[in-house]
Amino acid sequence: MKSDPKNFFEKIFKIIKPNLFNLRLYSEIIFKEMLIMTTNKSIFKLTSVLLTLLTVLGALTVAPFAAGAVGNSYSNASAYTVGKTCRGTLREGEEHFYQFTIPMSGKIEIECGTSAENGITSCVYPQDKSIRVPICTYQKYDFVKKEIIGGRYYLRIENEHQYNSRPADYWFKVTFTASKESFPSTFDKNDNSFDTARAIQTDTDYIGHSSEFDRDDYYSFTLPAAAKVSIRNFLGPAAELKLYKENRERIDSHILVMPDEARSYQLSAGRYYLHYHVYDDGEYRFRVAPDYKATKLALNRGTLGLGVGESYGLVKTVEPKYVPVSWSSSNSSVAAVDKNGKVTGKKAGTATITASAGGKKATCKVTVKSAPKSVSVKPAALKLGAGESYTICENTDSGSYANAANLKWSVSNSSVAEIKKINMTNKAVITAKKPGTVTVTVKTYNGKASSCKLMVYPAPSRVQLSKTSLTLKKGQTYTISENTPSGTYANASNLKWSSSNTKVATVAKGSGNKATIKAVAVGTATIKITLYNGKTAACKVMVK
Repeated sequence: MKSDPKNFFEKIFKIIKPNLFNLRLYSEIIFKEMLIMTTNKSIFKLTSVLLTLLTVLGALTVAPFAAGAVGNSYSNASAYTVGKTCRGTLREGEEHFYQFTIPMSGKIEIECGTSAENGITSCVYPQDKSIRVPICTYQKYDFVKKEIIGGRYYLRIENEHQYNSRPADYWFKVTFTASKESFPSTFDKNDNSFDTARAIQTDTDYIGHSSEFDRDDYYSFTLPAAAKVSIRNFLGPAAELKLYKENRERIDSHILVMPDEARSYQLSAGRYYLHYHVYDDGEYRFRVAPDYKATKLALNRGTLGLGVGESYGLVKTVEPKYVPVSWSSSNSSVAAVDKNGKVTGKKAGTATITASAGGKKATCKVTVKSAPKSVSVKPAALKLGAGESYTICENTDSGSYANAANLKWSVSNSSVAEIKKINMTNKAVITAKKPGTVTVTVKTYNGKASSCKLMVYPAPSRVQLSKTSLTLKKGQTYTISENTPSGTYANASNLKWSSSNTKVATVAKGSGNKATIKAVAVGTATIKITLYNGKTAACKVMVK
């Protein structure tokens, strides 16, 4: 007898109606039911075409039915990859087992569905099978979220409610979202006793995680000195907090019911334990904050210049060293500061950065200017003798700024010359090492660069003056010059001129390799030139 299309689609609607919100997930199951229910060849053919078309177009997101043998016990459970959709078929009374691994604490979301008229039984177990987490029990479709800790899990699926001889198709998908927990826990439960308490730092936020599998977390902290200690809790789930001394004597126990609650204690130096027993699933956050007193607090800079987008790390000196330092900015839109004292210029303007510690404060005034559009090096070209040094400097375009601490100096060939930054200045010292030509480059924090061409010559073996003796009248001046052997070089900036008797004659460095001698009074004096490498020459001056 042929099936009546009207009756056929009424049956199909009974399948669709309870699950219209999830039609895409049920599309394959629905069309397979249509194939089973109809004997009408036209409907059968149309349904087959639709099923194939939906699969090709990707409307069906599930994977093919599981092929081959599926694990039927914990010992031979089939491996399952989290995030994938898995499918299978169960006969009445049959059960399938899958195993999967969660890398750390977090939330799993499990979707499952079945063609069985009365649903299927689906349960999740941890590796030790100690606790059952019901999933999709007795449902044709279900979606469950659960907080768990890291480890191996088993998914057990059983068809115990199919009251006909037809096998039941099923599918499931497990997705995982990691917790932000500071200490990811696993099934070794290595943080649930005094002996395995996790060591924490004071003045630091920590996040813990609670699930059916692990309600207790132990932490330990140490105080180097007596202090009033605040334990601030930011809780999602309700929890009980217990505080213990090092000898495990309980100091306090308090039920935490508010989402933001703090408890304060006057504690002496030593080690302490915190025990959180959390009643619900989820994450909780806490901080242990001692109120120490500081005897000294200072910053390495009282004033600071930055370009927009540039950063500088202020260095603090605090005594005692264990006293925590907090940072703030009077105008974070101009200059922002992080928890470590790193200041970043945001826009042109001024702001005051304040460091606070144990009742003391220290400040730094920050001036932010525009980011450099260009940078230049002076000189742009330079000659030196081997072994000679010279100080060069950089400058940015007018109105802009680049902090000297962030300038990067380099040479193209470190065997010819080396360069060293002069701290807290826009200058650097170049030292020539051997004859050759190199490029010296400076780069600002925002990538602007400029260079200087350096030519290194052999060091002079001697030096001579244009005059070895000279007679002058009182008040008269004379320009004298120096020269080194051909092919060698000594930079004029490093020439040192001197007089043996400045009451008779003085000498002043002039341009290049020249100097000006001035007769002061009757007598005799020796004018001397000294090169960077110690080579000298002299001129005897007689004043009449």
